[in-house]
Amino acid sequence: MVTRRRTKKASRSRDLLLALEDRVVTLEESMENVKERIKDVNDRLNDGLQTMQEQLIKFVWDTIGSSENKLAGKDDALKAIVTALKEEIDELKGELKIFKVAIGNGMLTSKPKSNDVRHGGIEIGV
Repeated sequence: MVTRRRTKKASRSRDLLLALEDRVVTLEESMENVKERIKDVNDRLNDGLQTMQEQLIKFVWDTIGSSENKLAGKDDALKAIVTALKEEIDELKGELKIFKVAIGNGMLTSKPKSNDVRHGGIEIGV
C-alpha cells in the first residue's frame, strides 16, 4: 500500500507539473502575441506620426509660400504708390518754382510808386 500511495503522489505531482508546464507554454505564447501586437501598434503609430509630420511640413511651407506671394503683391503695390507720390512731389516742386518766380516778378512790377497811396482799393495821388 505504501508503494501505491507513492505512485499516486508521484502521478499527481507529474500531472500538476505537466499542467503547470502547459500553462507556462501558453503564457509564453500569449506574451509573444502581445509583443507582436505592441510592435504592430508602434509601427502604425510611427507611420501615422510620420505622415502627420509630412503633412504639417507641407502645410507650413504652403502657408509661407502663400504669405510670401501676398507680401510680394503688396510690395509691388507700395512701390507703385511711392513712385506715383514721387512724381506728384516733383510736379508740385515745379509748380512751386513757377509760383515763386511769378510772385517775385509780380512784386517787382507792382511796387507802389512813392507818390501813390492806396487806401481801401482806391488810388489817391499825392
